[in-house]
Order: sequence, then C-alpha cells, then structure tokens
Amino acid sequence: MNAMRFCSLGLFTFVALGDMSMMDHDGHQHVGDYPDCQCITGVGTAVLDENCAVDQPLIDGLEEYLVENDCQSYCMNGEFHDHSTNAHTDSDTGFMCLQVYTNLLQFGDRCETGRVNHTLLNGYLAMCPDCIQPHYVIENGEECSGALNCTDTDDQDTVMTFIADNCLDSCTNTDCVANWRQAEGYFRMCAHSELSSDFRAGFAENVVKTTCTDFGCNVPFDTSYSPNCTSALNVAYDTLRDTYGDLDLVSLVDESISPALYSVCTAGLLAVVSFLYL
Repeated sequence: MNAMRFCSLGLFTFVALGDMSMMDHDGHQHVGDYPDCQCITGVGTAVLDENCAVDQPLIDGLEEYLVENDCQSYCMNGEFHDHSTNAHTDSDTGFMCLQVYTNLLQFGDRCETGRVNHTLLNGYLAMCPDCIQPHYVIENGEECSGALNCTDTDDQDTVMTFIADNCLDSCTNTDCVANWRQAEGYFRMCAHSELSSDFRAGFAENVVKTTCTDFGCNVPFDTSYSPNCTSALNVAYDTLRDTYGDLDLVSLVDESISPALYSVCTAGLLAVVSFLYL
C-alpha cells in the first residue's frame, strides 16, 4: 500500500467516526434496493460537506478524472466491469473508476442541486450502478412531497415542460417554485431508472439555467440510517475496498483537495513519521 493510500485510510476512518451526527435525512426513496455509496468509496458525509462549496475544486477534479480515464467504459448492464481482467472491478484501475464515479454520486446527493455536472452523471447512470447517500439538508426547509409517484413519468415530463416554458429566464410565474420543488422531489427521491429520459435531460440542463431560487426540498427519511458494509448489497464492494483501499482523494486531485482535508492528512503522516523515527 503506498503512502497516499495509507493516508486516506487513516483519514476516512477518522471521518467515519465523526460524521453520523450530520445525517439529518437519509438516502433515496429506494433505500434497501441499492448499496451504500460510503461502502464503495470509504468517504463519509463530513468530507462531502466540506467540499460542496463552489470554491472547492475537488468535484471538478472528479469529473475530469472520469472523462480523462474513460471510466464509463467499465460499465455494463448497471454494473462496473473491468475489461482489462474480464472481471467485475477486479483491478486497482477498475475499482478506482468505480470509486470516483460513486464519490461524484455522493456529492450529487449531498450538495445543493446543480453543484455537480448532472448531464455527465446521467450518461453514467444509464449504464452504471446507483447507490445510497444521505442528501443535502436545507435548514428549516420544506420536505419533498412523500406523495410523489416515482413511476409517473407523464407527470415528470409535464412538470419539466412547464419549467422549460415558464421558469428559466424569469421566475415571475407563481407556479414556478412549486413545479421546481416537485421536480426536485422526483430528482432526489426516485431512482435514476424511474425517471424519464426527457425529465433527466431537462433537469440537468435547466437547473443551471433557471433564475428561480429557493425551490429545494429535504428528503423525508428515517434519521437512523447508517451504512452497513457487511450487508448482502455491500459486502462485495466492501471486500474490494479492503483489497484496494478507500478512495485516495489526496493523490487523485492533488492540490484540488480542500486545504482543511489536505492539512489533516499531512498532519497524520507527519505524526506517523515522527513516531517511526523516535
């Protein structure tokens, strides 16, 4: 294991012990149907929250890594498949792609809507596995409607058409915020496969164009959620993570990592080095 892998393992063990109190809401509406993102990446919620701000370049670095390394080529039928070994993510390179993609999914859920490139993620989610991550929480915000029917693609398309026609250049229509909040509910609470292709594309495109604000909503879920990496849905990924280590954000994007995270890692390495040379 190289030094940077070691640093990441120590860092994310520390984070995992301290981030559970921040989980005010839980994952997608389809909790139980998908693996937990953290069991794949080893990245906890505290690190996500620290790097959601627009002045943090980590998300850009993750997106660039996916494109530059053609990570989509590892996807097959909703799973990651390592073409170099003809086995499911059975190499460091393949698993790194899986972790980077999964970490971007984590940021997509945990950060304010629009912080990640949803058009890029749409292309991956059409072929790659989804996972569960506690969502972004708006202080004193409204809950997303629990009455939404994730399989009602006609309603999804109707909502997105209204937004495209009325709520981009101007938000003066009194129904814009309500429609955007409904779209946000579909986007955050439903599985990617349950959303229509027109809705997915329209949401990704329009969320960065709209002049509307304050339309977000909180996912109303049990606050007792915590990832169980030994569960049947997670154990295969957890075994791979034991083999190859947690996602090494520090070496992945180098100076793109937030200063606070980098300083924690550096301090940990210095402490280890000091101990070894006592």
